[in-house]
Amino acid sequence: MDDPSDDREEVYAVDDGAASMDDDLDEPDDDAPRLVESALSLRERFRLVRKIGEGAFGEVHEGLDEASGERVALKLARLCGVPGNERDDGKSLPKAVLRELWCLQELVGEPHATQYLAHFPRGASLALVLEFCATDLQSVMAERDGGAPLPEAAARRWTRELLMGLEAVHGAGLMHRDVKPSNCLLTDGGVLKLGDFGQARPVERKVSLVDRTDPNYSHQVSTRWYRAPEILFGARVYGPSLDLWAVGVVLAELLHNFVLFEGHSDIEQLVVVFKKMGSPSKERWPSASALPDFAKICFPDAEPQDMEAYLPNATIGALDLLGRLLVLEPSKRDAPAAALGRAFFDGPDADRADLAAIVAETAIKVAAKPVGSSRYDDDDSW
Repeated sequence: MDDPSDDREEVYAVDDGAASMDDDLDEPDDDAPRLVESALSLRERFRLVRKIGEGAFGEVHEGLDEASGERVALKLARLCGVPGNERDDGKSLPKAVLRELWCLQELVGEPHATQYLAHFPRGASLALVLEFCATDLQSVMAERDGGAPLPEAAARRWTRELLMGLEAVHGAGLMHRDVKPSNCLLTDGGVLKLGDFGQARPVERKVSLVDRTDPNYSHQVSTRWYRAPEILFGARVYGPSLDLWAVGVVLAELLHNFVLFEGHSDIEQLVVVFKKMGSPSKERWPSASALPDFAKICFPDAEPQDMEAYLPNATIGALDLLGRLLVLEPSKRDAPAAALGRAFFDGPDADRADLAAIVAETAIKVAAKPVGSSRYDDDDSW
C-alpha cells in the first residue's frame, strides 16, 4: 500500500514502555496505550488452554483467567517473523496491532464491542487479552442446516446490536473499516460484539464524520464482498458511512444466507454491485466522478433492480432498511442512529435464550473441525 498512514507493515518498538502513534493518525501521544505493564503477574494470571485460530499476525487461543475462573481470548501478535516486518528484532509490532490495541482501549465499557482486558509481552509475542466469544455470524450462517437463513427475529436483534456497536465506534471518532460476518462475534449468551479492530482508525475530529477532507486514507481496507463502492474506486476521502454499506450486505446475508455482492476482483465486484444497484449517474451517485479511479473504466448503463427479486422473503421493513444502507452515494446512507429508528426494528426480537442456543449449536460444530483462521484475527482477503 502506498498510504504511509495506513501501511500495515510499519512497525513500532515495544520495549520503551509506551507506544506512540504517528502524528497523521490523529491520536495524541498521551492517549497512546502502554505496551508494557506488569507482565509477570499477567502471564501468571492468564493461562493458555487451546489454540482456536491463527492468522497473518499470530495465533488466537482460548485462555483461562485464573483470578476469576472465566474464559478469555488471548490474541498472540508475533513480534518477529511477520511478513513485511523490516525490523525483525522481536521488539516491534505491525501498526495494525498497535492500532487495534488503541481502539480496543477506547471502547472499553461499550456493550456491543469486544472488550479489552489486558495486554502484556509473552515471549516473542504481544498478548492481547479479550473477552471470550463462542462463535461469530459467519460460522452461524455456514452451519445452518440446509443453508437456511436466520429467522427474521434473530437477524433483527443481531443487526440491531451490530448498529449499536457501530454507533459506539463512530461516536468514539473511529471507523471500523472491516465489518463482515466473521467480525461480528457472539457470546455464549447470544450477544453480538463487533470485533477485530486491526483495520480501524480514527477520523479527523475537526470535521464531520461523513464529509472527510483528509486525503490520506488507504483504499486497501475491508474485505471485498463487504467493501463500499467508493473504496473500490480508490477513494482516499471517506467517512464512517463505508461501515453502513457493509451492514447492509451483512443483513442481506443473514436474511437469505448468501453473499449479495460476490465478486472475485475489484472490477468484477463493481460489476456485480452495479447490476443490482444501478450504474453510477449524476442523480444516483453525484460524487462518483471525483473518485481517483472512476474514469479508468466504463461500465454498461444499468438501472437499479428491485431488491425483492434477490431477497424474495424479505419483509417490507427489511427491504426499506436495505434501501437506506445500500446506497451508492455515501452521504445518503443512514447513520447507525437513523438506521435503528427504521420500521424494520419495530418487529419482535428473538428471545435471548433462542440466540444462545444457536450460538451453542454452532460452537459445538465448529469445535469438531480443524483450527483455521480465527474469528478474532485479521482477514486480508482483498
